[in-house]
Amino acid sequence: MEGVVGLMELQKILLPVPTIPPIMPLHHVSALPTLLNTLIKPSAPPTIPSDPTTALSLLPLTTTSTKPMSQHTVNILTDLFPDLRGLVRGLDSAENREVVGEYVGAEAVAGMVEFWGREWVRE
Repeated sequence: MEGVVGLMELQKILLPVPTIPPIMPLHHVSALPTLLNTLIKPSAPPTIPSDPTTALSLLPLTTTSTKPMSQHTVNILTDLFPDLRGLVRGLDSAENREVVGEYVGAEAVAGMVEFWGREWVRE
């Protein structure tokens, strides 16, 4: 029965003005007014998380180290690179890795290079 109720809710969301009669679960005729009221009442709008996860919020986890990067390292990387694509491109040559290593340390760079080693940048 829950599946039919779920289908009814989906119809309410997808078809604000139904073009076909909706499928409604009805066990007894006396339940019809209540059922029609639930169908007519507008559904609550979908809730959007107040703090959605952004790509840069996952930056501390982009290492093969057993623990996330320190906040200090993350702050330096976000100052050096505008986004994750820039970070990956910034780690693509030995010269770039050396420069980044001067800011965050060779160990942090090695963990990031190993993490991003099998990722592809797609335009």
